[in-house]
Amino acid sequence: MGDAKNQRQENERFFEEVKRKYLADMKTRFGFTDLQATQAESLANWAFDSGFGSGVSYARYDEAMSLLRPGRRA
Repeated sequence: MGDAKNQRQENERFFEEVKRKYLADMKTRFGFTDLQATQAESLANWAFDSGFGSGVSYARYDEAMSLLRPGRRA
């Protein structure tokens, strides 16, 4: 259980770092206002929390995919 908790914390740190970079990039490239950036951040947080593509479900996904890696024995 500790590994899943550690994986989630690592995922959250990575997500926050990537989210911060993407939002700064969108503000620069597309001229997002603060309100638009806040809305985009809300959607990104929802996606992460719901496990859409990564986030909450990522640790389980990564564990399942690790079984398919070359040299891995079940």
